[in-house]
Amino acid sequence: MLDAPVEPSFIQFTGEGMKQWLSRTSGPVVLIFFWCHWREESRPMRLLLESLVKGYREVKFYWVNADEKGSICKEFSVPGAPTVLILSNFGQEEEARFTLLTSEAGIRHNLSRLVKDIKKSQKDVSPATVFAQ
Repeated sequence: MLDAPVEPSFIQFTGEGMKQWLSRTSGPVVLIFFWCHWREESRPMRLLLESLVKGYREVKFYWVNADEKGSICKEFSVPGAPTVLILSNFGQEEEARFTLLTSEAGIRHNLSRLVKDIKKSQKDVSPATVFAQ
């Protein structure tokens, strides 16, 4: 059995779509990991993502149990787990999608690019403006 990941947040909300929820509660860059406890392929992906959490403080990491949150899978057109989505614009725009085990370099490249873009855009804008969405 695959244990639930510890560090990132588990999705816990009711009454609205996840995209709407993310627009109010997340940061500018979001990584969502759709996993299943019975899929052994989820384990190496989980370990890879857990190793990235501390290195990307600007990114909000969320774990979604695909067995329990089928409506979220449908909302993001995720046919199965494991799947990783990297989103920008407070969870509104998909930047990358990975299924099964992917390379750490591929995930790092996408996260670093988005974080760099955000930092660059924030130089000319006050934080209150950037996060008032």
